[in-house]
Amino acid sequence: MNFSNTTKRQENLDLIVAYFNNELDADELAEFKKRSKQNANFSKLVEKQRKKMERKYKKPDAREKLENPNYPKTSFSERLQLSNGKIALIVSILILLGVSTWAIFGRASTDRIFSAYFTADPGLPTNLGNYANSNFYLGMVNYKRAEYAEAISIWEPLYAANPTNDTLTYYLGVASLANGKYRHARRYLQTANNDSTTVFKEEIKYYLALSFLKKDDLKTAKSLLKDSESTKNALLLKELQDL
Repeated sequence: MNFSNTTKRQENLDLIVAYFNNELDADELAEFKKRSKQNANFSKLVEKQRKKMERKYKKPDAREKLENPNYPKTSFSERLQLSNGKIALIVSILILLGVSTWAIFGRASTDRIFSAYFTADPGLPTNLGNYANSNFYLGMVNYKRAEYAEAISIWEPLYAANPTNDTLTYYLGVASLANGKYRHARRYLQTANNDSTTVFKEEIKYYLALSFLKKDDLKTAKSLLKDSESTKNALLLKELQDL
């Protein structure tokens, strides 16, 4: 098996799903459309994923999104939401029946849990006297000020030069998660999670589970937290088990 090709294909699939769920920023979106036009193999993969998502959601509108630049910027899950009138009627019925609306509207449940459980790691002490890692600590100053985009812009070149640094990779993942870049967060945190020697083992699992929660992938989120030694992770797992 060619693991390099397998990894590349998975990255492409993640990118395509992120496109259909409107998780790409302006630069990523422009690059995606350019690549779709210029790369026949990538275009075929987009088409294959489009058909798969149409079958899943029974919504024959993915092609329109791809071809129409003025198509409403809403995700598949958002376009599946019922009208306000129907929601009000259903909620009234559910209240009468004593059924929790959280059990019906899973998206709201996962967003609620993410908001309740996500707090960025407090970060490391900033030691600018350590000249060997001065750029990392400059980024940490931004990170601790909640200036996540600035921290990421400083750290990404460092990561490109040294992708095996688990500390850098971990904080890039958390910063991306805090900055709403969930796909990037998953990529960094999955890389960090593959390092068996990392001292951030339990923290990585926690934030990686939250990143999968944003993808509505409860199965993976739960599996990451299973058998964890962290009380914090156990509490999050218990919350997910109740969904």
